[in-house]
Amino acid sequence: MRDITARDVQHWWDAFRPVSRHANREKRRLQAYKTLHAIMSSAATEPVGFDGRPIIDRNPCAIRAARPKVDHEPVIAEADQIRALADAMPERLAPTVILAGTLGLREGECLALMRRDVDLRRMTVCRVWRACGSTICARPR
Repeated sequence: MRDITARDVQHWWDAFRPVSRHANREKRRLQAYKTLHAIMSSAATEPVGFDGRPIIDRNPCAIRAARPKVDHEPVIAEADQIRALADAMPERLAPTVILAGTLGLREGECLALMRRDVDLRRMTVCRVWRACGSTICARPR
């Protein structure tokens, strides 16, 4: 580990080829680099051994890697599409579709909602993170 230099890391970065020819090269390379960076960062900062010193003096991973392009663009549903999807669902699940589609709630947030989290008079939904004890109120869009 002490013999790995910044030049070695750069050479690895430039020569990287994923095993599968169908793999996204940039994405796989970035994932592998992040792992290497974390390992080397730990080796440069964590006290190890009887003397309490790190394994290496400094992290040789100094590449400023750009994130690869996204494989897909998110598709945002229109209000009529959300309504059509809710109408196609069983009656008990329709409110979940509307909440997720209009407020951007995730599945777990929708399933954790209780009646007391919804204020019909003010037209707000309070998302409650019960584990943390914090509350955030959101108005429908």
